[in-house]
Amino acid sequence: MTYQDIQTYKHIKLTPYAGACGVEVDGVDLSKPMPDEVFAEVKHALHEHLVIFFHGQDMNPANFKAFCEQWGTLEDEPFIPKLQDESAPGVHEFKGNIDPNRKTTQDLRWHVDHSYRQYPSMGAMLYALDVPAAGGDTLFANMYKAYDDLSDSMKRFCEGLTAVHDVLAYGMDVGLLNTDKPEGFEYLKIMRENFPPMEHPLVCTHPVTGRKFLYVNQSWVKRIKELEPIESRHLISMLNEHSTQLKYQCRFRWSNRDLIMWDNHSCIHSGVPDYVGKRSMLRGSIEDHWVPA
Repeated sequence: MTYQDIQTYKHIKLTPYAGACGVEVDGVDLSKPMPDEVFAEVKHALHEHLVIFFHGQDMNPANFKAFCEQWGTLEDEPFIPKLQDESAPGVHEFKGNIDPNRKTTQDLRWHVDHSYRQYPSMGAMLYALDVPAAGGDTLFANMYKAYDDLSDSMKRFCEGLTAVHDVLAYGMDVGLLNTDKPEGFEYLKIMRENFPPMEHPLVCTHPVTGRKFLYVNQSWVKRIKELEPIESRHLISMLNEHSTQLKYQCRFRWSNRDLIMWDNHSCIHSGVPDYVGKRSMLRGSIEDHWVPA
């Protein structure tokens, strides 16, 4: 069954969550493998709505891993600790304990996971084990719509440009990477050796839907290859401001036992670090061999 084959959903119920993107999916028990016909509809919903939300799921590390692997091979996440559970290799533990005096990776601005790699993630999943009663929402923005709303002249201009994605860009800009001590410089050296700057088109075509989308984000895009520095800075700033307008956003408020998955190509996301106390989730991301183009 291909992306275009599904006209109506027979096995699941969808409820739009926001106007720009995001849909709640009911009628699925993710604690056990989805039958092929159910999985086909869920996959179609992901590509149609970019973000899918499941409530009240009874997940443990083992069945969360099984859910992830229905989508593909789990990839390694270099900046989030692996879950210490022998039943779930490849699953990571996404923890937060917000300290206003300390920068963490949970302060990330709008971003695409791993766009600083040759092969960015296909998608990612989070399952809420213990979340605050308020705060810690996750924001998503639809990069199809952001591209569609550009003027024709701006579309033509952007389609000829290349963005340089750099894993060090965010940390250096906001002070997450501390170079005041020798170990800070050593960490930067290791990061650069593992993740050299990567070039991707500023406008890409989705490998499944065939739709064009903007491929820019606040955290990793450092410059535009073909432009002078001042031109590059202003274009990136304009596109970031444009693509994160409220009309392109969906804001998800978490409850325990919620599971979400997003299309990591066509939407950007950002966590809101406005909560007090601990926040614990399971996280998985799926390998992809698509080179942004």
